Amino acid sequence: MHIAYIHQYFTTRFGSSGTRSYEFARRWVQAGHHVTVITSTAQLQQEELSQTKNIKRGLKRLYVEGIEILALEIPYHQSMAYSKRAWSFLRFLTKSTFILAQLKNVDVVYATSTPLTVAVPALSNKFCRRIPFVLEVRDLWPKAPIARGIIKNKLAIKLALWFERTIYLKAAGIVALSIDMKDYIDKITKEPAKTIVVTNCSDIDLFKPLKGQEKQKVRAELGWENKFVVVHAGAVGQVNGLYRIVEAANRIKSYNEICFVFIGDGNQRPYLEEMVKGLKLDNVKFMDPVPKTELARILPAADIGLVSINKMLHTQYNSANKLFDYFACGLPILLNYAGWQKDVLDRYSAGLSCDNFNDEEFVEHLLRLLKNPDLRKEMGRNSRRLAEDEYNRDVLSKKVLDFAINRVLGKRQKNV
Repeated sequence: MHIAYIHQYFTTRFGSSGTRSYEFARRWVQAGHHVTVITSTAQLQQEELSQTKNIKRGLKRLYVEGIEILALEIPYHQSMAYSKRAWSFLRFLTKSTFILAQLKNVDVVYATSTPLTVAVPALSNKFCRRIPFVLEVRDLWPKAPIARGIIKNKLAIKLALWFERTIYLKAAGIVALSIDMKDYIDKITKEPAKTIVVTNCSDIDLFKPLKGQEKQKVRAELGWENKFVVVHAGAVGQVNGLYRIVEAANRIKSYNEICFVFIGDGNQRPYLEEMVKGLKLDNVKFMDPVPKTELARILPAADIGLVSINKMLHTQYNSANKLFDYFACGLPILLNYAGWQKDVLDRYSAGLSCDNFNDEEFVEHLLRLLKNPDLRKEMGRNSRRLAEDEYNRDVLSKKVLDFAINRVLGKRQKNV
C-alpha cells in the first residue's frame, strides 16, 4: 500500500519536537508499505537537509529509513506571531495540495493536524481522485484557537466550525489522541466506529530509566546535584501556562532544594524569563531545545516529570508528547490539571494531578512528592509499566495502520 502522510512539521529523533509521524512512518515502511511524507523543512535538521535533492524550486526530497520525504521550504516556529503562523499554514496548504495531486498510485492519505488545514489537500484529493483519507486529530481545532481568542470574528468562527464538521464527515476514518476528543468528534459524525483513540506513545527503546552512578553522573553534568528537579520538556507557549508554575516556584522558594527546569522554546519564553528575573528566583532554570536523542539522556536524571497547561477550554483534552516520554523514563508525573490523564495516573498510581487547575493543590502535591522518596520510586516504576503495557509505540503504530487499511478497504468494497 502507498500511504501519503501529510504533516507540516515532520521531524526525526534528530529534532526536538514530537516524532510521532516519523516513528509511525518508519514502522509502516518496515511492514512493507510505501510511505511518502509531505512536510516542510521547518523541523528537519541541517544534517538531514544537507542530504536532500532539489526537485524544483522550494521543494526537496530525501529518504530516511525508507521513508520518502518531500519537504517544502516553508518556515514555522512556535515563537512566530500568529499572523506569520497563519501565513505558513496557508502556504503549506496550497503547495501540499499541488504536490499530493501529482503523487502516483496513492492508496490512502493520512493527514495529521494541527493545523486542521492539512486536511484540505486530503479532501481535495478525495474529490478529484477518489482517494480516501484518514484524519489524525492531535488538537481540537478550531475549538482551541477560539478558546484562546485567536479566532474572534463571528463569521470566521462559523466558517471554521463548518470546515471542521465537513472534514470529520468526509474522512474515511479518524484517529483521536484522547477519549475526550473522540467523544467530541462522535457527536459530530454520529458514527462512533469511525473514530478510534490512539494516544501519543512511549518510545521505550529510546527513553529509559537511569539508576545509581549513571544517573548521578548526568545530574552532575547538568548541575543538578542536591536538587529536587521538576522538569518540563516541550513548547513554551501560551497553552502551556507555565507562568502558573513560576508563581508556584515563587511561593515555595524557601525550599532551596526544589528546582524547576524548562527545556524548550516558544513565544512565552521571553516573558517567563523576565518574570523569573523580576521575582528574583533562582529555582527556575531554562534550557534550549535538544534533540530527542539528547533529551533521552537528560529526562531520566530528573525527579519529577511536569505537564502544565493553561486554564482554557478543551486544553485538558490534549495528549502531550512529554507525558509519554516521562512514562518511558520511569518518572513520577505531576499535572496541574485533571482530564483523562488524571484517570490514567490514578489507575496506575503513576503520579498526581490537580482538580480545576487548583494552584494550592499543585503545591501540596509537589511537597508531598518531595518528602516521600518511597512514593516517588513506586510511581516511577508504575510510569515505566504504563509505557510498556499501554503506550508501546510498536503496538499503537500497528493499531493505526490496521485501522487505516481496514477503513480504506471497507470503503472501497462498499463502492464496488
